[in-house]
Amino acid sequence: MSFYILMIFYSIGIIALLVLYFSPQVFLWIDSKLDVSMFNEDVTQLPDAYSIYKRFTFEGDIIKGCIDVCVFCIIAFILPYMIGLGFNEIVLAVGFMFISSMIYSSILLYLRKDIFDFKHDSYSQRDSSKNKKYQINTPYFLSTLFGFYPVGMGLIQTYIHGFPVPVLFWGLLIQIIPYFPDLFDKIVPFDLKSFDNYIGINYLIILISVVLMFIISINISITFQTF
Repeated sequence: MSFYILMIFYSIGIIALLVLYFSPQVFLWIDSKLDVSMFNEDVTQLPDAYSIYKRFTFEGDIIKGCIDVCVFCIIAFILPYMIGLGFNEIVLAVGFMFISSMIYSSILLYLRKDIFDFKHDSYSQRDSSKNKKYQINTPYFLSTLFGFYPVGMGLIQTYIHGFPVPVLFWGLLIQIIPYFPDLFDKIVPFDLKSFDNYIGINYLIILISVVLMFIISINISITFQTF
């Protein structure tokens, strides 16, 4: 499968995720079929359907994240293979890089779990609490994005060369940064706890991810041709 065809399916996968985001009723239906509640309060009567995203529990975020990943993988990876377009090392490399970054980010989140809000209390209670904690989503997304290339490619190059490469250590270091919002709170002129998952930053992450996807895929192609 050529690079350009691969990028077309990547783009369709991203578009599918955006469509899923703008269809919040899908998650209401999924929640009705599960034993574990995805929300920390009743969301069926909200005037704004998109407000349900503020009311996900941590488990709800995980379920939504798994659904998003499955939708993207089916469209970007499995579908091209099923229709006979092939399956190459770039797909495996990107998947490995993404999963490696997510696993390391999850470990960091666990180590810093005391300062983050796992969102089991209702949205209104958390919003008015004097002991508000930091939101999970944005630090996790940023950490995964920061480490996607350096950690993933660092592990691949470590395997190829037989010894750890500097880019791996750089990736492991920068993935730690988003998990210290308590330190950034002392520097920035606004309270990071007052942002609901820093919605604007999340949209920026999506935009940056789309751009980096093309750049990183080109770099991976060159790397595999070199080695």
